Amino acid sequence: MRHEIETFGSTLSSGLRPTVGFGGMVRWAATRAVGLVLTWQQRARERHQLARMDEYGLKDIGLSRVDVMREADKPFWQG
Repeated sequence: MRHEIETFGSTLSSGLRPTVGFGGMVRWAATRAVGLVLTWQQRARERHQLARMDEYGLKDIGLSRVDVMREADKPFWQG
C-alpha cells in the first residue's frame, strides 16, 4: 500500500521529506527579518506615543507615569 502526502501543492511518497532549497531558505530568512524590523518599528512607535500621553489618558488606560517610563526606557528590540 502506498501512502502519499500533499505538501506545498505537490504530492510526495511517504518517507520523503520536502526540501526547501537555498532559495526558499533565503526567502524565509528575508521574510522573518522584514517582519522583525516591522515589529521593532511598531514597538518603538507605540512606546513613543505612550510617553506623549497626558495623565488623564494614562489614568483612562490604567497606567501610571512610572509604568510608562519603565516601558519607554526599554530598547526597541526588547518585548
